[in-house]
Amino acid sequence: MTRPGDRGYKRSWKNLLINKRYQLRFTLFMVGLSALLMAGLGAWVMGVAKETTDVSITAHWACELRQAATYERLVRGRLHILWAMIGTGIVLVLGLALYGIKMTHRVAGPLFKVGLYLSKMRDGRFDKVYNLRKGDQLVDFYDQFKAAHGGIVAMQQDDIARIARVIAAADAAGLGQHPAVAELRELSARKEKSIE
Repeated sequence: MTRPGDRGYKRSWKNLLINKRYQLRFTLFMVGLSALLMAGLGAWVMGVAKETTDVSITAHWACELRQAATYERLVRGRLHILWAMIGTGIVLVLGLALYGIKMTHRVAGPLFKVGLYLSKMRDGRFDKVYNLRKGDQLVDFYDQFKAAHGGIVAMQQDDIARIARVIAAADAAGLGQHPAVAELRELSARKEKSIE
């Protein structure tokens, strides 16, 4: 649900690697696992294909001409199987790599965003917290952070209102030029600037 004033973010391929260490480590694990699985499956398939070829070579002596044609067909079939396995393995590895980066981006994006807001808060700036993009993960965590951020902004606004009342009372009492009141004015200005 989009609220007025919220900015919509579109995902683009150039910024998918937000948390490179996490995303690439996860993707490398997935790619390595798929490569091991494909290598094991390929070795088994190649062993079966070799056994079939060996059986054909033995049978070749029984009927030389007929078996020669069968042997050639099986060799070609084995090569087809090999190329099909290599092609499937490459497609699987590339697909898992892209999927891994995209899925980790949906987790890393919200964490990156929270980190940016926390850095701003550390510097005394309480910028507006915008909604996550459609499809991002960690929505509950992000909503909790957003609520906590809103609570801090509300406290800042309450502080500004209290300081304004104290300054107004001091002005009414003729103490508007007192150094403590000047300090309160500076504090109020800093707090107002922090939530702009």
